[in-house]
Amino acid sequence: MRILRTVIRRIVRAANIDYKGRKGEFKVNEILDTLSAEDTKQKHINNFTLLDEKDKSHQIDHIVIRENGIFCIETKNYGGWIFGNEYQKKWTQTFPYGKKTYFLNPLKQNQSHINYLSKALDDKYRINSVIVFVQNNIDKTRVKNCPNVINLKDLNNYLEIYNDGSTNYSLED
Repeated sequence: MRILRTVIRRIVRAANIDYKGRKGEFKVNEILDTLSAEDTKQKHINNFTLLDEKDKSHQIDHIVIRENGIFCIETKNYGGWIFGNEYQKKWTQTFPYGKKTYFLNPLKQNQSHINYLSKALDDKYRINSVIVFVQNNIDKTRVKNCPNVINLKDLNNYLEIYNDGSTNYSLED
């Protein structure tokens, strides 16, 4: 009976994490839908899954195509304070009451997505990484030297002013 309770607890915990993630992705999608409706020079794809040569799946939260760049967006719906840098394997989520959890470095996670997406596009385009924290708590974090880790409230502005030095992409056809 004890094993059954443990298994059920883990399944429920995984379902709750998935629900929170999907809820965060929905919030980013709302902003992208609004931007695409206002600007016909922006297209986006949500919840895109690629299969690699070993049939392993890679789920990309959002791909945004604009004249000023192509963006691969990883959404994170974490509260509390976030600690990490671009080199760490895992980042830390800390709450005021002392609880800590760890999660994979989203920069490394997104770089993996970009590698597979770039390969699928025959390495013809530069793809820019963006990590969006939906709870707008990135300002009170200790994420070092990561200008592409942003709050949801800053997503529109970030996409508008971004310049990767590439030539403009045409969205015709």
